[in-house]
Amino acid sequence: MSPRQRRRRFRSAALLLALFAASPAYAIDGNKLLQFCSGSASDQLTCQAYINGAADQLMVMADMGFAAKVCAPTNLVWKQTRDIAVKFISEHPEKRAAESTMLIGIALYTAFPCEVQKPVQPRM
Repeated sequence: MSPRQRRRRFRSAALLLALFAASPAYAIDGNKLLQFCSGSASDQLTCQAYINGAADQLMVMADMGFAAKVCAPTNLVWKQTRDIAVKFISEHPEKRAAESTMLIGIALYTAFPCEVQKPVQPRM
């Protein structure tokens, strides 16, 4: 992992920790995420942090063999990740009741599929 990736993951983790330390932990659905993403400045910060945290979690799970790998470009920036997730959720109203982390994963996988996807075999 490059120093830039480590800094990105650290900032995401620190921001999520700060946001969720004072609030109860719960998963939000796509409808609630869209509300955050189109709300006040603080809501938009929550949206960005949630999407970044979910994306980082999915990458770690893929590295461990528990999720399908997303082949995003190395120069992908946070705003692009947010734009991809929000666009996907906005364009699929029939899926908005689903848990938003799952929707973010589908959005990223759809946007950046790997050439060959092998079946996920969890490593123990």
